[in-house]
Order: sequence, then structure tokens, then C-alpha cells
Amino acid sequence: MNNLFRTSLLLLVTIALASTSGYGQIPQGKWTFDNPSNLTAAAPGQGKDLGLVGTDSAVPGPVAGNGAVRIPLGSYFKLQHGIAPNGGGTLRVNEYSMMIDFRLLDTTKWYTFYQTDTTNSNDGECFVKPNTGVIGNGSTGYSATGVNDTLWHRLVLSVKNGTQFDIYLDGVLIKAGTAQSIDSSRWALESLVLMFADNDGDDGTIDVAELALWNRPLTTNEVSELGTPIPVKRQTRWTFDNPSNLSAVAPGFGKDLVLVGSDSAVSGPSPGNGAVRVPQGSHFKLTHKFKANGGGGDSLSRVNEYSILVDFKIPDLTKWYNFFQTNPNNTDDGDCFIKKTTGLLGTTATGYSVAGIVPNEWHRMVVSVKNGTQYNYYVDGQLVHAGTVQAIDGRFALDTLLLMFADDDGEDGAMDIAELRMWNYSLSAGEVAGLGKIFIDSIVIGKWSFDTPANLHAAVSGFGNDLILVGKDSAVHGPSAGNGAVRVPKGSYLKLTHGFKPNGGGVDSLGRVNEYTLMVDFKIPDLTRWYNFYQTDTNNTNDGECFIKSTVGTVGNATTGYSTTAVTPNVWHRLAVSVKNGVHHNYYLDAKLIKAGSAAAIDDRFSLTRSLLMFGDDDGDDGEIDVAELTLWNYALSDSDVARQGNVFVTDVQRTENFIAKNYELLQNYPNPFNPSTKIDFSILADGWVSLKVYNLLGQEVATVVHQRLQAGKHIATFNGNNLSSGVYFYKLDAGSFTAIKKMMFLK
Repeated sequence: MNNLFRTSLLLLVTIALASTSGYGQIPQGKWTFDNPSNLTAAAPGQGKDLGLVGTDSAVPGPVAGNGAVRIPLGSYFKLQHGIAPNGGGTLRVNEYSMMIDFRLLDTTKWYTFYQTDTTNSNDGECFVKPNTGVIGNGSTGYSATGVNDTLWHRLVLSVKNGTQFDIYLDGVLIKAGTAQSIDSSRWALESLVLMFADNDGDDGTIDVAELALWNRPLTTNEVSELGTPIPVKRQTRWTFDNPSNLSAVAPGFGKDLVLVGSDSAVSGPSPGNGAVRVPQGSHFKLTHKFKANGGGGDSLSRVNEYSILVDFKIPDLTKWYNFFQTNPNNTDDGDCFIKKTTGLLGTTATGYSVAGIVPNEWHRMVVSVKNGTQYNYYVDGQLVHAGTVQAIDGRFALDTLLLMFADDDGEDGAMDIAELRMWNYSLSAGEVAGLGKIFIDSIVIGKWSFDTPANLHAAVSGFGNDLILVGKDSAVHGPSAGNGAVRVPKGSYLKLTHGFKPNGGGVDSLGRVNEYTLMVDFKIPDLTRWYNFYQTDTNNTNDGECFIKSTVGTVGNATTGYSTTAVTPNVWHRLAVSVKNGVHHNYYLDAKLIKAGSAAAIDDRFSLTRSLLMFGDDDGDDGEIDVAELTLWNYALSDSDVARQGNVFVTDVQRTENFIAKNYELLQNYPNPFNPSTKIDFSILADGWVSLKVYNLLGQEVATVVHQRLQAGKHIATFNGNNLSSGVYFYKLDAGSFTAIKKMMFLK
């Protein structure tokens, strides 16, 4: 009886350990590739050995002791899973999950994970798309985020035909794919599955460290518990950009914060980068989902290695400020302070920095912790204090719950926070330097005016990099005197390297710009052709992203939708495309919103890599376009922002010959009231730069009539008010030190 009891207890313990080992439930099959002499062997008691077709080789896996197999182009494994038909079908397996720890060697190639056609005569069932790294298939759809690096990742497919086809990467759901039909000849499994096989044999070489198969769809929680193949590569992130949900986590980066007390939305360091104000006595509860690390005791399960980034601003130094509290009950002192009066950063236990925080300025603070080894404080990319190293599993190790901006006495001052990030490893000095300072900018980042025929590709001084011509172009007249333009003919384009930092909540490893605005002053000759404004595929092998439609002249794209307003040939227009992936994709023509397009997914086709192809399209059949100005911002302009940019500066400035100016003078416009155009006479005593602008009654600029260098004398400028509403306006002349303002009336 005692032996039977011990045997039963041992069996229960064995099952319990298997159930909590990170696999939720014992998989039907598991292959670890840890034995270089038998790479196709199944884990003991967990399935049949794989059958190799072609060649393979042993390579190092993601961590010591975890081997991997390299599967070259044209080779694959045959997997006999032994799962009985399920999921409502009679012939095939309709419910299953598949886990693959993998690494890509070349992100410019296709990769396939599995193939249900046992003859390998059809396309595979789950791909990594070249260059973009998105994962999926044309039938199930592709993820918005993906793999664009050569790091190790964990892919999990959770399939229930008729209900779901979910794709997870590193524990995060990246695509709730289109569910496929039960007993589908393609998406349900026969007794044999081909791993890493595709019929055309052009997929890249892939490294695989682990493969597992279940006979049911894993839940989101179960997938999360599987974690990642490299435990030290996880991150959580909160951006506070949504005023209606300030606690929301950035998509794909963990769990929402929980507010204790109150908060409010405030302006962040730059347009499009919002912030939250956390007042005295309030804080956030943060559940990070990191696994225990750093050599601590298993029974304590604490995180000893981590990094925390906070973009913040404080109003003054009359109070203390605290960044985080490791005691989830908030009954102890906090763990990272700004010291009252001095502004020094740290705690008594770790020591304080020598340099202090400057009030009313945005700063980026990073704490990089590896208990037993280091405790480093950084501000704006610079190490400000190498703190006293703390004990493993001590006060500065993390439980599952962390309190942000909390302190037990509740007397710390209000703090504005624009971004919060956490990593479950200690960032190096180089990695922190790479994060840089918080990006504080509200100005144009790139601008090209095409005013110098000898150097059409030059950026306006201080506003970006010169363009690179692919094909040919030529200098042509722009919309007004002194405002030149470039003609880009069919098949040619300009390569633009913008220099923007990744933004908009995308995956760091992809490094993509999800928020931007593009403005183009342009003219087209007719509507007999298509015209494209820009192309995000730097290889120019895909369709462009913003077209003028042949024949009808509407603006947009099949994905975002087209405007109802059309472009007029042989007329100068100003197009602005304001993009915030996941939120909006707006088209403006001549300062007016013409299409609130369908928002694209974050890190998808409409996000930018380092380069952008202007006026490029893969089929090279777009018509020639004249461009007078090109401007790029690293944030999404609002309706009012675009309105302030006005229309193209289409003016006719004539100089009266043989007239000698006796003084600076601005005359009344004529006719006045006017519709649609009026003339404005002015005189200047010396050659120089002249600005003539129009403002509404609120003092907002609505048009620029003249913005160029003129000779001394009398000039007559023609202003067209077609895009104005009826009412009173002011026009202002600036020439050297002379300024004059007059009133005029526009009546439609």
C-alpha cells in the first residue's frame, strides 16, 4: 500500500511539473535539437523522430545548453504527429497549436514554417514576408508587427478551424487571423506535416532551436506563460498618447496600467507625443509579466535584472519626486527619487548623482539594474551615477507588481510622464546612449525647395539630407517668381533619407516611423495617367502608397480609400498626408481635408523605414510631375496645423520698370472688396527679402503672397482668395526693418 501510494504521488508530481514547466500541458510532440549527433530526435516520450529531406547541421541555440538545427534552402523535416482527427472534422486535425523557436539569417528572403500538403506541391501555410518581416499568409492575413532582425524569437500558432487562426510572437498576439474551414485540405492537418517546406524551394536558411505541437488551441494566457526563447529580451511600454485611456499599454507590449488616485492628460514634449500628469498621492500599478531572473532563490521568484525608462518633467524643486516603489503594499520608502532642493537622482541605499535635474525641462531617465553587479542611473543618455550595487533578491528586486510614482508618505510632487518602458535585462551604456535624449521637436524635419537649378536635390539648410536622384529630372518654373520646381519624369524618382527616430508605438526591433506628415506642392499635366507621390518599399518592388487616380483625379490608395475631391490638371496644388498608424490616415488638398482615410496598422505598409522613395512606383508607368516644394514632419499634423500651412504660394509679382522708390510703402489693395483676386502694390528702397502674408481676424496666417528676394522699386502682387471664406482679412508686409499692415475684405 505504501509503495502504491508513493507511485501514485510520484505520478501526480510528474504530471504537475509537466503542467507548470512552461508548456501548459504536455505537448503531443516536442523536438529540442540539442543532440548534434541526432538532430531529428524527439524529446523522450514526446513524439516520433523527424524525417529529414535534404541536409541540416547543428548550430548554437539562443542560450547555453540549448542547441539548434540549421535548415538550408530546399531542405525540410517530415513530422508524424500522431494526433487523431478533431475539431468537428472526420478526416483531419482541425485543432492544434505549434511552437517554433527560430532565427532568420537574412530578412530580405521569404521563410515558411510549415506545409500541410504532404507532396510539397503547393504553397506553405505560414510565412515570414521579406523586408517587412510580417507573419502569416494571404488567406489568414499578415500581422502588423513582425521580425526584421536576426535575433531568436518564439512563434506560436493557435488554430481552431472554423473559429480562430491566432499568431503569437514572443508571447504577444500579433494577428487574429481569418479562421479557416473545418477539414480544409490546406489548413487542417493530415497525419504528416512538412516543417519549413515550400513548393518553390526559394525560402531562406532558418535556425530552429525548439519545435512543439499540441492537439488543441492554446489560450492567450498559456502562450504568455511559454515566454520567449531568450528570457532576457522582453519589454513593456506605455506612451500616454491617448487622452481617453491614459493607462493603455502600447499595442503588443504587455498590460494596461492600473490607476490609483487621479491623473490627467497634458501636453508632451512634441506634437503627437502626449503625456500624463500624476498628482501628489496618486500612482500606477504596473504588472510587468517578467519571469524571475538574475540568480535569485526560486521560492522568491524575483526579478533581479531589469531596466526602467521614464520620460518626465517636474515643475520645481520644492518637493521630492519618486519614480518607482518595489513594495507592492506601498508601506515603505520609494526606490528612486529626485531630491528636494538639489534635484539629485537616486536613493540613500544606492547613493545620489552629482548633477541635478532641471525643472520644467523634459528629461529621459534610465535605471539599469543587475543586482549583485550594477545599479546605474542615466539621464539624457549619460551615466550620472554608478550606484552602490544591491543584493540579489533584496529591496531592489521586483515582485510581479511594481508601483510607479508611488511613495508611502504620499507627499511627492506632481510629475508629467510622456513615456514609460521596462526591460527584463540591464541595458548597457551603449544601449542607453542609443535611446538618446527625449525627442523634443515641433519643427519641420525635412524640407526641399528645388529653387537652385544647379542643385535640385539640396535640402533647405538645416532641414534634412539631400535627395538622391534615380533616373533623371530637370529644373522648371514653379508657381511664382523665385519659387522653382523640379520635373520628375515617368520611371524616375527621388530617394529621401529622413533621419527620423522610430515612433508611434511600433516594435523597437523593426525601428519604423508610424507617425509623420508629408506635404507636396505639385502640378500634373493631365489625367490620362496615374501619378504616385511616395513609396515606402525601398526596393521599389511594390505598389506606391499615395496616388492620383487616372481619369478621375481623386487622391488616395485602395487600402486607405480615395477622396471625392479631384486634382485639377495644370494647376498648382498643395497635398498633405497626415499619418498616425492605428489612428488616422488623412489626405488634405489645398489646406482642406478631402479624405479621412482608413487607418493602417502600426508597423505595416504605411510605416516608414529609414528611406522613402518620392514619386517612385514599381511598374514605372506613372506620369511626370512638377514639384515645387517637399516637406516632411515626424508627427501627424492636425486639421488646424495643415490649415496654417495654407495653399501653394501661387503669385504673380511684377516690378514696375523705371520706377525709383522714394521710401518703403504698402498701398491699399484693389479692388476691395474683391472676389476672387486682388492686387497689392508695395515699394521697397533696397534689394532684399520680402514677405507679404495674409491673416484672419484671429491673427492666424492663411496665405503667403510673397516670400522671396526682390529688387528695389515698385512691385504689384496678385493674390487669389479662392480658398478663403467671406470676411475681413489683414495683409502684412515685412521688408528689412519696415513693417506695414492693411485691411481688406473678401466677398464670395
